[in-house]
Amino acid sequence: VGGGGGTGDLPIGIFESEVVLVGETPTPRFARLGYKVDSIESERIAVDHVAHILPSGESSSASAFSQHLNGMHTAINMLTERIEIISRYVAAVQAGTVPFDHALLRQVKALCARLPALDSDAFRAEFVQDHNNSLLVTQLAVITQGAALTNELIDKFNVAYDRHSRRRGIF
Repeated sequence: VGGGGGTGDLPIGIFESEVVLVGETPTPRFARLGYKVDSIESERIAVDHVAHILPSGESSSASAFSQHLNGMHTAINMLTERIEIISRYVAAVQAGTVPFDHALLRQVKALCARLPALDSDAFRAEFVQDHNNSLLVTQLAVITQGAALTNELIDKFNVAYDRHSRRRGIF
């Protein structure tokens, strides 16, 4: 392990053993290899989520929910930062302060083409459907929680007012 020999952000170096001829003697040596850390945003978010699991392996629903919200907040912040960088680059290219990089501009155009059109009827219909689904899931969760609390209350009532428990002193 060496210091920062690859193209990624990790401070490591990867070496490969090879045998070379020095004079007429085969000599083993290590040759540094280049590497590239390739990951997508969803992988980073998943790793971050696993890193925040409590040591006991358990998590309360409140802490899991806050961790989920924190993860979403972090992802949105990262997306915002990256969009601002791209926007500043395109503005600088338009102003002529940065030279044209056609390959990079093609990548920006391809990225923009992959984004859904926010003003289309199909997007609005899908958004309303997703919103309704999330409201339905929330309503079902509240109904389930209410049913569980009602069941717990009935169990406590049965323990407190059970007829068999009143006859203990008679027999």
